[in-house]
Amino acid sequence: LKQNKWYVGKTKRFNHRMDQHVDGDGAQWTIKYGPQLACTVVGEYMDATWEETKKTLELMLDKGINNVRGAEYCQLDDYTINDVKRMSYACIHHLKRDSRVNIENILRKSILKTDDNKISDNENNQRKKTCYNAYGNSMNTNINEEYIYNNCNMPKSPNLSLDQIIRQIRDSEALKEGYSNTYLIFPNQTLDEMISKTPTTTEEFSSLFGVGSQKLSKYGPVFLKAINKHFGNQTCDYCGTKIPKNPSRPLCLDCYKSK
Repeated sequence: LKQNKWYVGKTKRFNHRMDQHVDGDGAQWTIKYGPQLACTVVGEYMDATWEETKKTLELMLDKGINNVRGAEYCQLDDYTINDVKRMSYACIHHLKRDSRVNIENILRKSILKTDDNKISDNENNQRKKTCYNAYGNSMNTNINEEYIYNNCNMPKSPNLSLDQIIRQIRDSEALKEGYSNTYLIFPNQTLDEMISKTPTTTEEFSSLFGVGSQKLSKYGPVFLKAINKHFGNQTCDYCGTKIPKNPSRPLCLDCYKSK
């Protein structure tokens, strides 16, 4: 971005992400400092949400806490001098740094005054109009997705790991629900348990962290179906739980009885 500002984003839906620069969660910040004239791809393939967070924190330490936005750190006025201690713990957790005081000193030296990060609604609206005018009513006209796919190690038909599969499902479900934060579907701890415990039945899935009866009913089937498919298991077409392989019997016994 302009003025030595850095934006970190992990997405394969580039046009959608560029539209978010105008009216999404991080819009005020990117509009204030000027959006990209074109999508600049860093040759690093990040296939997990924590990698995006890690990259954002690394840049915050290097470029300045208010010179970087990305991952869950995207709002314009999220971080002030009062957030230094909290941010230092985030750096220690994600970057495996062991010196809290040293990190706090780095952040204090790099942080900007809060007033510099606030803009009025009128100014923000004017910047939105300027962005739309400059980009022909949509910034995504500048995005060459074929170039991006060919230059950032993202094959169009990748052999996805289970981690990638379930995170894509979470992203998809969040989009359907209209959630800007994917952890409202399931937090990272739940996804980590899906990978380590690989539940294939509703009983196993219900024992995961953060899975209550409502989320089990609403999201369990789609995750269970993906996990079982990944391991070559047959699943019930209705509830997604693992069943013995038999093409003529697509439902589990409970779902069959309920029909």
